[in-house]
Amino acid sequence: MLLDFWDMRCFTSDMRKRIIFLLLLATLVALFLIAGCFGKKPAPSAPPAKPRPARVQPRPADPKAQQFYYDQGLKYYSDEDYPAAEKAFQRAIDSGADTPLATKARENLAKTRRVLKTLDEMEKQ
Repeated sequence: MLLDFWDMRCFTSDMRKRIIFLLLLATLVALFLIAGCFGKKPAPSAPPAKPRPARVQPRPADPKAQQFYYDQGLKYYSDEDYPAAEKAFQRAIDSGADTPLATKARENLAKTRRVLKTLDEMEKQ
């Protein structure tokens, strides 16, 4: 029976052509699938992780320096020397970022920057 199939005498010529075409098509598809598997590089599982920057330990607060810069910032602000006040308040924050005085310095720094922004806008008009 198997030999009869390969002998193809039992099929009409039109059926033989279709069977041969389908066998060739299946062979080509199989070859393309096999070739496609070998030609591709495996996809990376995840992008490489970026190295984390080293954690910088905050400097310990220097209460005397912080109070000095805060007082200077207040003096410059009252004298309307806003750029100098901005620098002094920033240095007060840098002298100890996690203190109550640093919180006040941040508030005054924000006020100073708003004043500087307003003055810049007035100059542009």
